[in-house]
Amino acid sequence: MAVQIPDPGTGNGQTGDNEYVFRKKVKDNFSDQTNAASRLVGNAPKNLMEVGAFGLGRGFVTKSSVEPTATGFYYIAGTTNTYGGGNFLLEATYTDNIKGFRISNKSYTNDFYLHGSAGASTNELREGAKIWHSGNATKDANGFLKASSPIIQVFSDKVELNGEAEDQNVTYKKNGIGDYTITTVSGLSTDGWYIELPKDMNGNPKVAVTLQETNGVISLKSYKRIFSMETFTFEPDLDSPLDIPDTRWIDLRLNEIPVEMPDDMKTEV
Repeated sequence: MAVQIPDPGTGNGQTGDNEYVFRKKVKDNFSDQTNAASRLVGNAPKNLMEVGAFGLGRGFVTKSSVEPTATGFYYIAGTTNTYGGGNFLLEATYTDNIKGFRISNKSYTNDFYLHGSAGASTNELREGAKIWHSGNATKDANGFLKASSPIIQVFSDKVELNGEAEDQNVTYKKNGIGDYTITTVSGLSTDGWYIELPKDMNGNPKVAVTLQETNGVISLKSYKRIFSMETFTFEPDLDSPLDIPDTRWIDLRLNEIPVEMPDDMKTEV
C-alpha cells in the first residue's frame, strides 16, 4: 500500500478530506508495516536502521568501552598484544559477550590478520590467520607468489621497485655483461627469501649468479650455468658472463625500514 497524503484543503472553497478520511489516511500510514513511516528507528528487528545500529557509524572506541557493552562493527586503536594483535582493528560482535571476528594490523605494516570466534558462546578469538594480498605478496619472475616487503626487480638494463623499495633510495648501475651494482638503505632481507632467479619450463634457472653485499651495496653477477663433476651441481661459469634474459628479471628482497609510530597513535588498551 502506498503512502496516503491527507488533503487539508485550501480554504478557498476546496474543503479537502473530511475528518474521517483525513484521520484514516494518517492511521493507515502508521499501521501499514510495508511503509517506512510506520517503522520505529533503532536496532531492533524490523526497525529502520539508525546510524550506529549494529555498529555502523560507531567509529573509534577503546577497550574499556568495547567490553562488555559494545555490539556490532567498530574499530579500535591499541597496542600489539593478545587482545588487539595489532594497532588497528575491525571487530564484530553478536551480543555483549560473543565475538564474531576481528581484523588486526601489525604496527605500520601491510600485514593483516583475520581472527575467527573460538566458540559459539565465547568472548575469545582464535589466533590470527595472515591475509595475503598485493601489499605483502609479490609475483616473482616465474609467476609464483612470495612474501613481499621492499622488492627490486633487476632486469638486464634497469630495475623496477615496488612501493616499499621506493623509500630506500635505490640506485642501479650496469658495469658490463651480467654485472650489476645496486645500492640500498637496508640491504638484503635477513628474514626468509632474498633472491629468486628466472627459470625455464622445467624449473631450471636460466642463469647462475654470484651475490655479495656490503653495507647495503649489492654486487649481482649472472653467468651461464656449468655442471661441476666435483660437486655434481650446476655452478656459475665465471668465464662466461651472461645478461639476464630479455623480459625476465631477478627478484631481490630487502629488509624493511622500521617505522616509528607517532606518540598520539600509541593507545593503551
